[in-house]
Amino acid sequence: MANTIGTTVFDGGRVQCNELEIEDSKQLCDVLRHANNERVFVFRGTVNEGPAKLAKLFPASEKHVQAVFLNLSKMNRIIEHVKGDQVISVETGILVSELNEYLSKHGQWLPVEFSSATVSLADILDTADGGYLEPFSGGVKHLVLGMELGIAHGELIKTGGKIVKNVTGYDLSKVFTGSRSWLAVPHMVHLRLHSKPETEVAFVVSSEKPHELVGLANRLQATGLPAFSLELIDKRLLQRIAILAR
Repeated sequence: MANTIGTTVFDGGRVQCNELEIEDSKQLCDVLRHANNERVFVFRGTVNEGPAKLAKLFPASEKHVQAVFLNLSKMNRIIEHVKGDQVISVETGILVSELNEYLSKHGQWLPVEFSSATVSLADILDTADGGYLEPFSGGVKHLVLGMELGIAHGELIKTGGKIVKNVTGYDLSKVFTGSRSWLAVPHMVHLRLHSKPETEVAFVVSSEKPHELVGLANRLQATGLPAFSLELIDKRLLQRIAILAR
């Protein structure tokens, strides 16, 4: 049985949330099956969201609510890395920063970018948010080749595979990516990788006339240079970022 590593009780004791540490796919299925039988709410994440935010998740009509939050941080193994095909199979509890640290040793990377080093692969799959590199990579859904997931009845399902190919029909991996683990909980994923750039350069161009910046961005795109990201940012936002970075 999974270990309970955190408990939050609020709303006068009406709501009790337990955070469970999941170590493998069997344990994940056992928890999902038990929760389904006992009508317990299940979420992927931690209970550290705060009572005010958690309260919005549960119907006011329920007199007593029990919920479990699945912490997948122990499921952080790299299952297989096929360097020549630029494909990796990895458990979703791994931190993106740790995954890219490993990949950088092999001249590869997963092109997603966030300011926080604590973002896990599961977080990215839940939101389908790849950060500002999405225009370059095509987005998280484009990077996911296949998944293994646990569904509510405590069974495992697989979607896609480990081969980069054109898909005919409906690609279920794209359905689950961005579903916030409400349809199923992904515990392992096959990912498409990219070669890591040897150097990276960022520069800021300022102008009082936004249309001039739009024209410059269009001309840069027309050159064919491998620009990872082109963003138009208000100077007030840049000033705010500079303050926060101090």
